[in-house]
Order: sequence, then structure tokens, then C-alpha cells
Amino acid sequence: MTFVGGDKTDGVVKVAYGYRVYEKPIVNLTAGRHIALAKCNSWGYSGVSQADKTIPECIRQSEIACNITYVTVEFQCSGKK
Repeated sequence: MTFVGGDKTDGVVKVAYGYRVYEKPIVNLTAGRHIALAKCNSWGYSGVSQADKTIPECIRQSEIACNITYVTVEFQCSGKK
């Protein structure tokens, strides 16, 4: 997972991962949470919780299937310092 954006005012951090059509991704939400917590801390928040938002997006479609899927996971910062 890698940091891909967010909103400091709303305290939303977005991390993402991608995978190909025949891959079964091994998703490490703990690593994503650590990335989000570091960003939340840098924005002045003390904690983070995983939001209920996971957004898959097909970024390379073939005639048969989606060849590459990009998944964004949103985390919510908490505890404004």
C-alpha cells in the first residue's frame, strides 16, 4: 500500500494498491493503517480508524476482463491535537 492523497481538513487519508487480472492481492491493512496514522500525525491528529470506504477502479480493461484493478482505501483521522 502507498499513500495517494487525502484531505487534511476532513482528516481523510487515502492509501492504495493495485493488482492484475490473475493475481489475488495480499492486502496488508495494518501497513495501510500505519501509513495513514503517520500522515494523520503530521496533520495534527492523534489517531486513525479505517473508514468503511474501499473504492475499486478498473484502470485497464480488455474485451474479457479488467486487466489491472486499483483499489483505494480511505482512513479517517481522529483526535485532533
